[in-house]
Amino acid sequence: MHHPSRRSRVRRHLPALALALSVAGGSLAENPDPKQEAQQLIEKAVEEAKKIENEGDRTRALGAIVSAQAVSGDIDGARKAAGERRRLLAFITAEEANQRTESASKEARELAAAGNFLAALKLAAAADPHDGWRNEAIADFTSRLINSKREDLKEAIEAAGKIRDLYARRKAIEAMALGIAKADPFDAEAAQGALDLILEPRKQNEAFYRARALARMAAVLAEKGKRGEAEDLLRQAEPLGGDRCIEEIAVAQTKIGDLATARKNFLKALKAYEAEGHGFEMNIGLVAGAQADAGDIEGALKTAAAIPAGQESAYRHVAEAQAAAGDFRGALGTVGRLPPGEFTEATLCGIARRQMEARDLQGALSTMDLIREPTSILSSTMKKAGTLAAIAMAQAKAKETEASRATLRRAIETAHTFSGDMVKAHSLWWIAWEQAKAGDSAGVALWASEEPAPFLRSITFSAAAHGLFGATPRAPLPFAF
Repeated sequence: MHHPSRRSRVRRHLPALALALSVAGGSLAENPDPKQEAQQLIEKAVEEAKKIENEGDRTRALGAIVSAQAVSGDIDGARKAAGERRRLLAFITAEEANQRTESASKEARELAAAGNFLAALKLAAAADPHDGWRNEAIADFTSRLINSKREDLKEAIEAAGKIRDLYARRKAIEAMALGIAKADPFDAEAAQGALDLILEPRKQNEAFYRARALARMAAVLAEKGKRGEAEDLLRQAEPLGGDRCIEEIAVAQTKIGDLATARKNFLKALKAYEAEGHGFEMNIGLVAGAQADAGDIEGALKTAAAIPAGQESAYRHVAEAQAAAGDFRGALGTVGRLPPGEFTEATLCGIARRQMEARDLQGALSTMDLIREPTSILSSTMKKAGTLAAIAMAQAKAKETEASRATLRRAIETAHTFSGDMVKAHSLWWIAWEQAKAGDSAGVALWASEEPAPFLRSITFSAAAHGLFGATPRAPLPFAF
């Protein structure tokens, strides 16, 4: 009996792929009613899940369905589907927390848009300190509050000082200090008043947190060209932070333009991490990346080369910083120093996404060509497939319909590089997520229906439902258990 190859099985998708992108017509738009479309996709996922014979795969597919229901707002339906399965109920709890976070963020930003910066600031300060939007919002609202109604600043600072949780209070006050630094003119007295709330004599780490806040404020002022004021803050920070704060101080020194001192301090930070031992290789990368992010690529490369251990991590972080700054040639040159492997391939995917954001789609595809084909690392398969799908959607948006079809075809072929369904499922998830997020969930439904296994079809439909809301589940994905 003839058994078709994996590549030939993928080829069967080609007619559906062509139709999928012709439906979009190369013009992708947000769905005005994503809930209804999500429900249709979830129903398809449920139907396919019923066909799965393996009990473990059927439960995994159900996890993705439950997560999709929760993301779409059908919490009751998700709970009913989850039953007593604690693992599945955890997805619902996480999504409810996420929706509360989004609601608080939306309310705070609406208050700010209406000019009520004090209320917006208080709401943000009261949020969970681990919420991604919180600290950036506090800094933004503080800066805008100062520029519009400076007299409210004292009340805002006092409110932050009353936050019970020490960690939350520290983060809120530091964010407010950064907001004060961003405002014009810089109110040094107000900044010091905010930082005074950090100090608690019985807490050993308070001097470090104050030093870190001062160094970060100095970096903000340096970016604004206020060198003298930045240097004043650094003089206060240096005796407080010790070696633990030297990296933050070096970042500010780099932005001020004192490269010689900054480079010495970055190397000093490396030595401090080396003395700690644990996690040293990772920390080299973080130090070199911070130096590159601050704008000293040459110095970062020297830092990466200074100590052999951990160079790969350092070069990856430097390459990421170069790509973020738009220096794609430099980023690829830095990646060229790395040996082939999973992390190198992930860095190349990151560079390609930056090129895509800069609308250099051909450059992004050329970068993807540098990833060996077929990949031999499991996680690289899903990263590559998802990145190719994102590029395909960018091509569709740019009216490059034929090129978009070809790139999407390539993404699906990449997903089928490995024979194991779990690797395929992860890869197809990100393809479907990217395509639905871009506004073409109908296209996903067309090619997903031709996937060879009901497990894969179910996972792909659930992924598209997530993509309609731009919702990225927390790792691991809801079927990876």
